[in-house]
Amino acid sequence: MRWVIVLCAAMVFGMGCSKDAAGTDSPEHQETSNRLLQIEQKANGNWDSLSADDKKYVIDNVTHGSETSAKMIINSSGTHKGGPPPGMKSGAKPK
Repeated sequence: MRWVIVLCAAMVFGMGCSKDAAGTDSPEHQETSNRLLQIEQKANGNWDSLSADDKKYVIDNVTHGSETSAKMIINSSGTHKGGPPPGMKSGAKPK
């Protein structure tokens, strides 16, 4: 479920929401979505584990030049283990 949210955010932020008249994704859009999903699965939430080619693909084709956004997409796509964010004690509320 989480990767669906990340993928949708990536498409809205990086590629827009264009669809053809039949209501299906364009071949280019579908190809980018499929490739991003493969890259996210390889990375498992770790940007540093990606190859230079995969990083370049995400930066160039998904976030259109924004390395920061690319890292956010990939790093948020990993398996969440639960628990509080780093540096926050369990049960504490964010300020």
